[in-house]
Amino acid sequence: MIPELGRTLVCEDRGGKIKGNRLDIYMNNVDKALHFGKRRLLVFVMEGDVSN
Repeated sequence: MIPELGRTLVCEDRGGKIKGNRLDIYMNNVDKALHFGKRRLLVFVMEGDVSN
C-alpha cells in the first residue's frame, strides 16, 4: 500500500539489481513514468491476498 498514491500494488518482481529499501513501480506509459520520476514514499508491505 502506498498511501500517497492511494493504491495497493502487487510486487511481481523485486529485481536482482534493486538493493536496500527500494522498489520499482511498473507504469504502462513511459511519459507518465518519466513524469512520476524517482520519489521517496511511505510504503506498507502487506502479505497474503490483498485483492479485496
